Amino acid sequence: MYWFRDGNPLQLLPWLGITLVWLIGGWLIARHAFNMERRERLIVGAGLGLCSYLWFANLLGHWLPPMATFSLAGFMVLVIGVAFALRGERPILDWRDFKVWSLLLVGLLLIYIFAQIGKGLGLFDDHKNLSIISTMATGDIPPHFYMNPDFYFSYHYGFQLLGASLMRLGGFFPWSAFDFSKALVGAWSVLLAYLLGVRYLKSEFGGAILAVVLTLATGTRYLLLLLPPALLIEASSKISLAQTSSKLGAPFFLALTKKWAVDGGPPIPFVFGFLNGIMPPHFLTIQAGPPALAILILLLVWLLASRGNRTYSFVIFVILFSFWALAFESSYALFFTGGVLIAVYYLWKRCGTYIMRGEYYALLLSIPFAIFQGGSITEILRKQILGYEKPVPPAMKSVVEGFSFAGFSLRWPPAIISAHLSPLRIDSPLEVLVALFEIGPIILFTPWITIWAWRRFKEGNLINGVLILSSWIGFLVPIVLSYRSERDITRLSAYALVIWMIFFVFLIWEYSGYWSKFLKVAGVTSLSLMVFGGIVIAGISLTAATQPIISSGITRLDAMIASDVWDTLPYNDLVFDPEKWRATTVTGRFTRAGAGIRKTLPEWEQLRADPSIEGFLEYDFSYIYIDEEWWNELGIEKREALSDPCIQIISEHWDSDRDKFRRLISLNGCILQ
Repeated sequence: MYWFRDGNPLQLLPWLGITLVWLIGGWLIARHAFNMERRERLIVGAGLGLCSYLWFANLLGHWLPPMATFSLAGFMVLVIGVAFALRGERPILDWRDFKVWSLLLVGLLLIYIFAQIGKGLGLFDDHKNLSIISTMATGDIPPHFYMNPDFYFSYHYGFQLLGASLMRLGGFFPWSAFDFSKALVGAWSVLLAYLLGVRYLKSEFGGAILAVVLTLATGTRYLLLLLPPALLIEASSKISLAQTSSKLGAPFFLALTKKWAVDGGPPIPFVFGFLNGIMPPHFLTIQAGPPALAILILLLVWLLASRGNRTYSFVIFVILFSFWALAFESSYALFFTGGVLIAVYYLWKRCGTYIMRGEYYALLLSIPFAIFQGGSITEILRKQILGYEKPVPPAMKSVVEGFSFAGFSLRWPPAIISAHLSPLRIDSPLEVLVALFEIGPIILFTPWITIWAWRRFKEGNLINGVLILSSWIGFLVPIVLSYRSERDITRLSAYALVIWMIFFVFLIWEYSGYWSKFLKVAGVTSLSLMVFGGIVIAGISLTAATQPIISSGITRLDAMIASDVWDTLPYNDLVFDPEKWRATTVTGRFTRAGAGIRKTLPEWEQLRADPSIEGFLEYDFSYIYIDEEWWNELGIEKREALSDPCIQIISEHWDSDRDKFRRLISLNGCILQ
């Protein structure tokens, strides 16, 4: 009860058919719209096809039913590919592009590894990811807030569209669709990193080095263990643990060696000293989903920049940039800002004679799509300009504003932000020292990296200028601006570190000069220290492959109910669940439980504590999802109230010991007195 709702792998065939359609479309685009090297066409084309498919699926999903949405989107990618092919070179497809079969095999192996790990991890907001995958697969595009359908969800949901397509066309469960999506996107991002390295370093070994560094490099918090204990104790008086790390219940210097045991984690817990709150290794963030897709898009843009060979090649950049805004708005905004600053620089240096390139037109044309297509940017503007479609109940007002308003304010004193630690103030030497270890030794080489990237930009490599400027913006903004969710603002810093890491590999590889030997040794040592932390995290993550779980909070009984009822209930009916989000994932129908992601509505709390048919009907619940824990909490009278003859059992499953069960009941036969 993990992969397919009907237990039949043949359910995957429709999805595979549409996937083949958009893969061919992407391949045609890579071959005829851009000057790609033969070894790049198939891998880059697959990435283009994937991003274009999901972008079209989002646009079509605003108006069409889900089956038509996820089917027609694939054919639209093919139409664009054919349009470019008709004006391109002959033959239309070159089968010699398949000479990268060894790389494709590596990709399949990576998909298998990442999927096996994903099956054993439930760390990264499964309640949110699984719920919107399930509801979007039923046609809720753009998605509403999964715990209250009165509001749209302010979230970068581009990645979850892939899981929704797997559910609708492939017969997957929400959890298997999520895990397979992560594996597919993660594997392809690693392959793209390899191709980027081969192109810039003119070496397959160099490409492999870049792929390894991008996949495993992280901060070097663990090196703090080498400092004198007295210094760490003093630092602990200034630094506290934040977010989930605070559950370790220990001061900072003791927490470094503590096991970071959390629900949904691997059987061998992560060691806190090897984790990182700014740039976790890509190997781990692949299991989150959207960050891996953001890196995939970044690498695609990097590989395609300045390679357009048709007048309308910029159309593909419009799709990529627009989808980037939907998939991960923070890195899109940074890249956009860097692009604008480079354009201003060119206009200033050339006294207004600079003719904008296609990529710039595409960047500008992506703005209206970013505004209207759905996701975080759309919902921020909806709140600030148009207001909400329905009045906000007083109990929800502050929370709804929280997840839909930008939330930035001036930070004083300035500080380095880690998702695991309190702000590390730059006016405190000890906190700065900890911040340097948290970031990793690459921070010491940023002047060298910046000068190198800027020189390449001035030699004509435009993308280098955009990336180095945007990386510095991403690094500096969290230092001087605070955000309502400090964990989220670290995405800006992570973007900067990823860019610097890639540039650093290029620089070390090709640098020659008086200090070249010393700097290369120092650079290789620094990268090795950062990769070592990722190797430890990857090794621990691999242990998750030995403990397949459906998801945190989801059991085999829930999967059996999903097999019976997913997307079969009336579309607008609400389901009450004492666990809030679970029934939304299982049925594909909404609940009304949340006054925010972590705050429940008083009405829901009242119904959970004192259930009655009249109460459920008064608050528009047509179905109730019952588990044994809640059922056993209720007294005899309340159980009898939920066993009224007007109630119909839609689906019910027990475990073999008859001590655990799931039951979905309908109140549609009951009348509000």
